[in-house]
Amino acid sequence: MDEHAHCRSGGHDHGPGGYRHLERRKLLWSLAVTLVVMAAEVAGGILVHSLALVSDAGHMFTHVFALGIALVAIVAANRSPCHHRTFGLVRAEILAAFVNAIFLLLAALAIIYEAVLRFLHPEPILTLPMLAVALLGLLANVISILILHGSDRRDMNIRGVVFHMLADAISSVAIVAGAVVIHFTGWVAIDPVLSVGISLLILAWGWGLLRDSGRILLQEAPAGIDSEKVAREILRAFPEVEEIDAGRLWALTVDRLIYTAHVTLAEGAAPDLLDRIAAHLHDRFNVVETTLQERRR
Repeated sequence: MDEHAHCRSGGHDHGPGGYRHLERRKLLWSLAVTLVVMAAEVAGGILVHSLALVSDAGHMFTHVFALGIALVAIVAANRSPCHHRTFGLVRAEILAAFVNAIFLLLAALAIIYEAVLRFLHPEPILTLPMLAVALLGLLANVISILILHGSDRRDMNIRGVVFHMLADAISSVAIVAGAVVIHFTGWVAIDPVLSVGISLLILAWGWGLLRDSGRILLQEAPAGIDSEKVAREILRAFPEVEEIDAGRLWALTVDRLIYTAHVTLAEGAAPDLLDRIAAHLHDRFNVVETTLQERRR
């Protein structure tokens, strides 16, 4: 039999109501809105010679890419585990967040580069069309953020997409402010200045997402908890456990912690002790998978 024969999709929607299906629908709606607005901003940016609009449209394209990655990751993560992928592809969503973070950082650096060139070689800007297209972009991003609201709290993959949307929404607000300043003062340098400010914000968000997703891919313990803390809790809560060694704690995904250890049990320890320890760790630290190798005196 082919070694891949037992790896099939659709094996497990995590959480009540199959939230992955809901997330797919949300992402598809956001993708449709983003494509429409991106086309409008490309045309508007070329028409009015605004770097801020062009950079905003370019960032919209990264939204399309980010949404596409997120959609693929959700489909991949829904594949069932099999004998050669025992966790399935649940980390596809973390990998997607990592890739989206890299593109956030690259987009921000590209905008800074273009802003420096525009500052050195300013061009006249038509403010009223710039204002109209920026307001359209702001509306689209607000709609997308509302569509995705809530999903980003439990899914780093969706969080990466929302960061894209938030960055572009703030970019749109800045463009509106810049259009007003240019219209009344003629100070065209505000356009690249705002672009740099937006890019610095994107850099901060992108770095945070890169750091958080990278820690999970490197199998680090999440912030605020480590294997020693878990071991101390077991020893405190279960006097029958005399010693713990080889303890390992890591995050498979944002909301799936795994703990393994060797435990030395006292004579007369209850047969269900290991099961009770696993239940306690789930309630105390949200550790969803616990594997304990038993040792007795």
